[in-house]
Amino acid sequence: LLGNVAYARGDHAEARRVYGQAVEMLREAGDAGLLFAPLCNLGTLARVERDWAAARRLLGESLEAAREARNPRLIANALQTLGAAAWEAGDHEAAEGQLAQAGAICPDKGFRLNPRAARRPTTGLGQPHAVDRMGLDETCARWRELQRLPQSW
Repeated sequence: LLGNVAYARGDHAEARRVYGQAVEMLREAGDAGLLFAPLCNLGTLARVERDWAAARRLLGESLEAAREARNPRLIANALQTLGAAAWEAGDHEAAEGQLAQAGAICPDKGFRLNPRAARRPTTGLGQPHAVDRMGLDETCARWRELQRLPQSW
């Protein structure tokens, strides 16, 4: 929570410090399910700062934590956020693969990707955003449509 407050106030250094402390404590505690959130938040922060290498590394770690926790919602969320970072970094092939993986999880579990969340780098700090109801075909069509919107959207 303190990291999210620091982030909202624009204090990225403090947010990074607090999220980093949470990562250390949760790794020590061995709680992969809770470890997902601060890793994803650090990755999202790197994404906002356009540090693509750090974003993809941290979001990859959040995906590992989600898989270790065996939580399909977190896995889909991590894949979606990782795919969005890959897309923004210009690696469209990787992005499409990650988003397809997330999309494959979603219908099976009764939820879907949120293409708007993937498009906005500030979305998702501390919030699950890869869930609600919609078919995969409609989600993919919306994702393609969003890619044609101006970057400022």
